[in-house]
Amino acid sequence: MIKVVKSSFEKVLPTNVLRIGTSCNARLVDLQEYVEKLVVEHENRPIVFLIGAVSVGDPCMEVPELDDTICISNFPLSAACAVSYTHLTLPTNRE
Repeated sequence: MIKVVKSSFEKVLPTNVLRIGTSCNARLVDLQEYVEKLVVEHENRPIVFLIGAVSVGDPCMEVPELDDTICISNFPLSAACAVSYTHLTLPTNRE
């Protein structure tokens, strides 16, 4: 189920979560290397990516609660592409 969070997203995220926003106006990173570095530096900390995909504005550059904001492509991506790319880059635990 998907619903719009009208107030602070802090109420729905786990405690001690690392919040990463995406924006085409942020610094460009190689997502694979970035995620590998996050996993090493924050091994037991949950990571949440907030995808900033809107037609007007740049919401992820305006959210002060984010720990970091990154750009994952040289070109603007649709929300579907950004989510898919981010999901495919994340490591999986298949034990």
